[in-house]
Amino acid sequence: MKNCHFHFVWNLLSLCTLSISLLFSTAYGQMHKFPLQDSSHSYNSSFIFTAPNNNLLYFWYNGTTLHQSISTNNGITWGITSPIAGTSLDVDSLRDINCFTTKTGRILLTYKNLFYYLKYSDDNGATWSYQTRLLTGVNLLVSRTSYNGNFSQSGSGKIFFITGNLSGHNVSYIASIDNGLTWSAQNVILSGPGYGSIVPLNGSNLMLFYQNNGIYNAQSSDDGVTWQNNSVVIGETSVFAPRAI
Repeated sequence: MKNCHFHFVWNLLSLCTLSISLLFSTAYGQMHKFPLQDSSHSYNSSFIFTAPNNNLLYFWYNGTTLHQSISTNNGITWGITSPIAGTSLDVDSLRDINCFTTKTGRILLTYKNLFYYLKYSDDNGATWSYQTRLLTGVNLLVSRTSYNGNFSQSGSGKIFFITGNLSGHNVSYIASIDNGLTWSAQNVILSGPGYGSIVPLNGSNLMLFYQNNGIYNAQSSDDGVTWQNNSVVIGETSVFAPRAI
């Protein structure tokens, strides 16, 4: 098995201010306000992402609408604000923006608006597909309580969207084998723990990191069908929401 190095991130809040020097320099520079936002509006979740052509895509909620801006020069300047998702009357449900590039270069974008929705782009974020609602639970009620959605793709090309769930207190995933067009039913990996994150190793081998009074991992050799070899990574009970890349 090849050597793997994992980097963990946990307990981070989404910020709507952006430090260009922090992103592109080893030194901690001065924080700068994102130029397309102002204090007269309410901003919620935000997410910055590097497209396959190295453009930066910045997503954020302005009130109840999901917006995007693109930078072609490493964040020095930003393009116009483009609304890319519909509105909701429930501001508290707007969160969990995430992006992922598949092996074909398609960008998958998910966001929480009561439920998780997905759009995809095949032109580096210039245009987006219609949104698709993801069924991340056994029914719509359970899907509403999903959280911490994140992507992974195995060596075989299978795409995973991993979530925790407040209703069942479990880690589960839905999967796609057609580049994000259609998705499987929910597959529960573990009952009890929360905040799961899958890392591909090679072929059909995967490693799962999850929270359970500490950070643990498990392994799969059959593309996520079964999991075994649970072991502790970080024993401190104060840490949560592991994300391994």
